[in-house]
Amino acid sequence: VFLLFTPILQAQQCNCASYVNTQEQMDSLVDIADYEKLNTEVERLLNSDILECKAYAYVYLTEMLVRNAQTDSAQVALELAGNLFEKGSTSEACKYRYYFECAELAFFNNNYEKALEYGLKMMELANTEKSTLKLAECNLRVANIFVKMSQPEKARDYAIAAKNYISRLPESYKKYHLYNVLANRYNNMYQDFKEKKYLDTIE
Repeated sequence: VFLLFTPILQAQQCNCASYVNTQEQMDSLVDIADYEKLNTEVERLLNSDILECKAYAYVYLTEMLVRNAQTDSAQVALELAGNLFEKGSTSEACKYRYYFECAELAFFNNNYEKALEYGLKMMELANTEKSTLKLAECNLRVANIFVKMSQPEKARDYAIAAKNYISRLPESYKKYHLYNVLANRYNNMYQDFKEKKYLDTIE
């Protein structure tokens, strides 16, 4: 069975089985912006006795707070997550989504250097895990950061890499969603840099 979100590496190393088993569902809720249902999952994890589960709850709480532009509260939630991961001795292999939200918050705060640092950390974990999905996500994120840093050639390189990873995913809503994000990346590059080559690889 092909699983997009529940790699063997995570299942072996993560302490919060409840999160590992529902990660795909929670990430899908983020993609479709169903924050009511996501909040229910967050509350479930917060009620766990396992520190790592509580940490994941704060990670997804960060996502919701960033979407509501509550950046100060998001920073607090992210710090709580980091502290809980540390106390729970969470493996680095299990902290991909944590770094995802670190990058998201830094990007939202226009701290593109810090966002890039976290984006590359995510890519390191995705490469270790050999996760096609996560590599697609990471390359898309880094491409967007380079757009904001006015480095179009690097942005285009990462966008092309993302496209190659996306094409290898099985047909699913997630694949469609990532292609849509990719198209937006190229559109952003074209709008910012006014060169036709930034539209050439949209399909």
